[in-house]
Amino acid sequence: MKRTVILSLALCLALAGCAGPAAPAASSGPAGAASAESAAAAAPAGAVRWLDESDGGCRYTLELPVNNRDYDNQYSVLIATDYAARAQRPVCGRAGCAHDSPDCGAWLRRAMGVDAIGADGGRLFLCYGQGGLLESGDAAADAELAAWYAANEGAAVAHVEVVEPDGSRRRLAEIPELDSSEAGSLRLLAVDDASLYLLQHSTADPYDAQDDTHALLAVDLATGALTTLTRWEDRPYHDIVMAKGRSLYALDYDLPEGESSVRGGQLERFDLDSRRWAGSISWENEIGPDTSEGLPGAGNFVGLCGGTGGRCLLRQDQFTGTLASLDPDTGAETVLCRNLPAAAPDTRTSWQCGVLASWYTVQVRDADGTYRLFLVPRAGGEAAEVTQRQYVSARGTEPIYLWDEWQGEFFCHVDFIETPFQDIDKDGTLYHGTRVEDVLALLPAADLLAGSTDYIPIRDRAGCTP
Repeated sequence: MKRTVILSLALCLALAGCAGPAAPAASSGPAGAASAESAAAAAPAGAVRWLDESDGGCRYTLELPVNNRDYDNQYSVLIATDYAARAQRPVCGRAGCAHDSPDCGAWLRRAMGVDAIGADGGRLFLCYGQGGLLESGDAAADAELAAWYAANEGAAVAHVEVVEPDGSRRRLAEIPELDSSEAGSLRLLAVDDASLYLLQHSTADPYDAQDDTHALLAVDLATGALTTLTRWEDRPYHDIVMAKGRSLYALDYDLPEGESSVRGGQLERFDLDSRRWAGSISWENEIGPDTSEGLPGAGNFVGLCGGTGGRCLLRQDQFTGTLASLDPDTGAETVLCRNLPAAAPDTRTSWQCGVLASWYTVQVRDADGTYRLFLVPRAGGEAAEVTQRQYVSARGTEPIYLWDEWQGEFFCHVDFIETPFQDIDKDGTLYHGTRVEDVLALLPAADLLAGSTDYIPIRDRAGCTP
């Protein structure tokens, strides 16, 4: 029987596939130690690096082919936004390629299910799920896809692929299939000089997360050999969330049954060399009374924050407007700023924090629903408000979005362009629609903080239009 895996991308992705080498014995849960055989120290492999879609002055995304209805529902194009070149380009290593058809190395079958992109030193890791858009509702397209699968044996098997800096691609490893009664996901986590790390999640009952099983996997970058480092059960909120030195860290929230507010949390460290869980920190949150509308009020809590600058824990004291960082090994707190907007305990507010190379971003939603964006230096210092705004359809104006930071410049989303169009459908009927395009730009940090809107435009999707 064909085994099925359900895949997703969230801060969460997918998997299934074929077996690798025998795994060493693993601990039965985060509190358990691995056996002596499996705990043999691995050779030093450098610091482990958390994977993100941005790296080295480029951001990598999957986009649809432009203005080409024959391919829109079948392919995605792997695009690099190159900050130095101020342009986008397809990630293709084929000499003389026009990048305008599926023959291009950057065109990927959407049905193969690319669930995540991880960038590291000019090299990309693509995480593929099993199956995907197997049926489109178009009989001819489905027949063509079935024929393609038949001619490309193994294409639908869950696997991890490496894209080298020259654009060439190779399959690194296939992932063992889950039990036929289970659904699951696979997430790219981190990489060091020797291994790629992934988190496999499987569940037998989608309505009862208590029976979920998690496994931390390592893939040898040279051979593709797959090793299970540790696994755990019965802890649905226990999730690998960050990396530092030679360790990965798992976050476990304290969310009492029937409550909507997280009461606290715990961060446990997994040492990659000894393959053992090696210490933890914990904290409590302070939640204010509900608002008059019955919604959660302001709070003083620790939250996981991430972005192209990595991941970290930040204490967000909304009562006093204070932001502080937490050391993942000791739990020691370092105050970063004290001048973010404060809120009364029974006032509805929210903070969304991000991490860039030199700054933390904090988007604050005031009680009246207004959004404001602040930058806080990672070394500490007063928060500075970003005043540039963009229009968002049906939502009014909001702050521009800061995707990334590179060599003193911010890569920003600054606007949307809505263009009406008309075209002829396959059955010959005329139809009308609206094409929405993102407006991407760079802005030096000094100009951003000065309120300038002299954006440096990014040339959009060069070479991707048939």
